[in-house]
Amino acid sequence: MSNETNNRYTSRKVEVDGVTLYDSDAKFRSNFLKKHLKNTVDVVRFSYMMGQLAVKPVIGPLIRKALEWHYRYIHTNSVVVPIEVARDIIRNTTDIAVSPCVCRTVRGNCDNPINTCFGLNFYGQLKKKAGERAVSQEECLAVADMAHERGLIAVIESCVQPYQDNLCFCCPCCCMPLTLKTQYHVPFVNYNGPYLPKFEEEKCTHCQKCVKACPVGAMSFDKDGKRHIDLDKCLGCGLCESACPDKIGHMEYTESRAMPVSEPGRLRVFFSCLWVYLVFMPGVWFYKLFAGSKMELMQSDARDTDILSCKKEGYINGGEKFAPENSKD
Repeated sequence: MSNETNNRYTSRKVEVDGVTLYDSDAKFRSNFLKKHLKNTVDVVRFSYMMGQLAVKPVIGPLIRKALEWHYRYIHTNSVVVPIEVARDIIRNTTDIAVSPCVCRTVRGNCDNPINTCFGLNFYGQLKKKAGERAVSQEECLAVADMAHERGLIAVIESCVQPYQDNLCFCCPCCCMPLTLKTQYHVPFVNYNGPYLPKFEEEKCTHCQKCVKACPVGAMSFDKDGKRHIDLDKCLGCGLCESACPDKIGHMEYTESRAMPVSEPGRLRVFFSCLWVYLVFMPGVWFYKLFAGSKMELMQSDARDTDILSCKKEGYINGGEKFAPENSKD
């Protein structure tokens, strides 16, 4: 981790294994994050609704372009990282707060654990002030390992570009950015992470476990036993590499897949605020007026698959094996 002050918006710059993250307590960011915290579920519901409109004739291309710009310059830009990088990020984080994964709570398409969404650093502080549970690095690491074992994808999420906010463990059936990208064809410019799997092909036994582990069907073998990776589909999550019983793979940082980010200047901040306060948030409020709010979903109980509760200290269900030695439970 390195501290660097580039302009008045920057409080911290974090570089972890090739992934550059920024953190800031700038007023425009904190104000937006506080509003986002109060409307998280409804923002996600609104985004799904916009995604459905993006594939409609006539209006669809306009909606898709608006979503592309929104996610490119202002709001959620999700970057997939392998589990080793996720662990490094957790170990370099000062404040962590856990909350239910909003996408999985809203969609409910699977039985995966929901307490897998972690606010980091400044966002972690805001979440704790809003009443969400603080967790230790050890607890966060335990959930990360459990999520990886279940085939969930480690994703760094930005609620304000280009600042890191969340580390979430996502499933392809519920994840809002992945759904918008794969089902509604919204071009998330940075969702596919900067890592690619590399295998020692001469040692491969063609057991197909890597193919089965891929959450998006990016890997296959032809009839001659040659491995093929669809680079447009590949997320860079590393689940294929972890699934290999012979441990002949590794995740390699690939600079050409890394989307450069930079601190926003005054003009970008100005236009971002205009868009957020005059277009995006009014759109969410207008949606809530007709569809109603479902913010109560954020109070959802933990699932049987969770090892961590958002409402109390300690581990739950089968989580004892993940607990630190000094756990009270």
